[in-house]
Amino acid sequence: MSTTKGPVILTAAFWLLSGVLGEGPYSVMYSSSSICGLKGSFVDIPCTYSYPSGKQVREAYWFIKWRQGREPDYLNQDSRYQGRVEYLGDKVSDCTLRIKDLRETDIDEKYRFRCIINVYKEKFAGSEVSLTLTDLRVTSSPVSVRMHDSLTLTCSTTCSLSNKPTYIWYRNSQPLSNTHTTSSHIMSIASFSKEDAGSYSCAVRGHEDHPSPSVCLSGWSVTYTTQSICALKGSSVELHSYYTYPCDHTVMKAFWYITGHKDLREDEHYQGRVDYTGNNSNNHTLTIRNLNLDDAKTYTFRFVTDKEVKFSNGYLRLLVTELQVLVNPDTVKEGDEVTLTCNTTCSLSTNPTYIWYKNSQPIDNPHTADNRLYIHSASPEDAGKYSCAVKGQEIHSSPEMTQDIRYAPRNTSASLSPSGDLHEGDSVTLTCSSDANPPVHTYTWYRKTGDETVLQDTGRMLSFSLNLVTDVDELYHCEAQNEVGSENSTGVRVSLPGPGLPKAILFSALVGILVIALLSVAIVCWRRQETQSTKTSMRIHSNTQGHSDPVYGNISTIPLASGCGQRVPADHKDDEDDIQYASVQFKPNKQWEVPSQEEDVQYASVQFKKSRPESNIPEPPLSDTSQEETQYSLLTLQGLSAATQTGAESVIYSNVNTNAKP
Repeated sequence: MSTTKGPVILTAAFWLLSGVLGEGPYSVMYSSSSICGLKGSFVDIPCTYSYPSGKQVREAYWFIKWRQGREPDYLNQDSRYQGRVEYLGDKVSDCTLRIKDLRETDIDEKYRFRCIINVYKEKFAGSEVSLTLTDLRVTSSPVSVRMHDSLTLTCSTTCSLSNKPTYIWYRNSQPLSNTHTTSSHIMSIASFSKEDAGSYSCAVRGHEDHPSPSVCLSGWSVTYTTQSICALKGSSVELHSYYTYPCDHTVMKAFWYITGHKDLREDEHYQGRVDYTGNNSNNHTLTIRNLNLDDAKTYTFRFVTDKEVKFSNGYLRLLVTELQVLVNPDTVKEGDEVTLTCNTTCSLSTNPTYIWYKNSQPIDNPHTADNRLYIHSASPEDAGKYSCAVKGQEIHSSPEMTQDIRYAPRNTSASLSPSGDLHEGDSVTLTCSSDANPPVHTYTWYRKTGDETVLQDTGRMLSFSLNLVTDVDELYHCEAQNEVGSENSTGVRVSLPGPGLPKAILFSALVGILVIALLSVAIVCWRRQETQSTKTSMRIHSNTQGHSDPVYGNISTIPLASGCGQRVPADHKDDEDDIQYASVQFKPNKQWEVPSQEEDVQYASVQFKKSRPESNIPEPPLSDTSQEETQYSLLTLQGLSAATQTGAESVIYSNVNTNAKP
């Protein structure tokens, strides 16, 4: 494959987010636009860059793909290149890149260098560099050699290696140090001899771990398809070998071993886990199942011919890795951009597809790329246990990684105990509650009286005895703080009631008074109703100067009270239960016969009713010692005989005994 030789200066492609380019050129220079490397080895892509003086480089890195609307990813973050790329440059002028363990898939990409200048965040990138790979292969001319023949061996490649490589030749895996040795890719043997028989291979200095396959010149050889292979713990792996031997030999036994030439199938550590496949001519494959970390060793192929010749050469290194979830950044706060990486200690030989799990459930998330999972704005809902696996080998997933999302206190509140009416000297407790991650490490209490706010104390609970001014409110609030932030609660009002009895006692007293008043009214009304039915006998004795006129009557009283529908004058309120007024009417009783003309007898029925006293009737004074209640009445006399009416000195007396009050 032809390549461009000599230095190539590439004008950088610029992508400016803001500002204008300063003076001076921006450029990236590669030694060649196409670099040739050895498959399985490493290659350096020499690179230099320049920018205007006085500016400072913020970032310098290589990438292979642009991302729409986003900065391109670093090449070393791509799972296919993880652990295989190394930036050998600096942030001044050198931008050399090294790619190790070169693979066929590496030639499918175009590699570009990118630089970000700190001032105005100016950005520029170099043009693309392509990569080609080649194997080393030994060819013999002539193909068939006989003793004393002239022989030429060539270490050939499919592309021209850069940096003028120096070649090393091997016979039976040992470097040649005789007169045939040369630093060229061509080695000549003037006269082939028995001592020259053997397996020949070549390598490039600095890449000795990646020699060419051997060519057997009437000799013996064992080669491996790769010098090392990476496999996943718990999975299966295949190790391939290729071997040659003289045509007059027949292979009778072929096997793999680690040490002591002991067949791997006989090792207890591998019992039931290894198989051999292949034929007895040139190829042999070792399969190891259910890999564990102890299987990471070097494995050698060995064969035995029918002539009791036992031959082995070289080795193949097996690397075993586990999957591990790594998080960036190490500590995640709410709102952070988070990248989870399914990491391995070596690059898996295949290009795996990764599957992500959260709390043991597959994640259907579009924000995944290669072996990474992106969380663009972390929230507490993103917290959980994350793991990853390789598609097709899901049973060998990584251990779960608990992802914690830290956030500042929220839903902060303060509560008072006990609640209800408070009194001077009462002990109260204020409690602060908050939801935070990590938990709140400091609670601070503040008291506000009027416009003044004073720091009270620290701690989740605040206890004190009330010593407040009556009717003066004090407002308490707490501040919850953790390593992420802080939040204040709403205020809790603490105050004492005004002077006087407590509201509960006052209310109970009012209810009691009301009940007693209602019962009293009911009892009074009932007693006076009883009094109405009481019959009082009254004897009325009339004594006149000429003769006496006895008048008899039945008098009944009807007790009345203001509470039963009658109004009592204001000037008699204090005596309303002591004074009763009655209207008395006298009617002749026909059941009694008048004995004679000189003796006129009148009978009357008297009813007492409480009424407003007439203003023209004076109220006689009450005797202090009298146990009887005197009642006054306006009397109307009807049906008296003429004898009784004409007596100038006729007087009607009445003595009434009543129990007006209960």
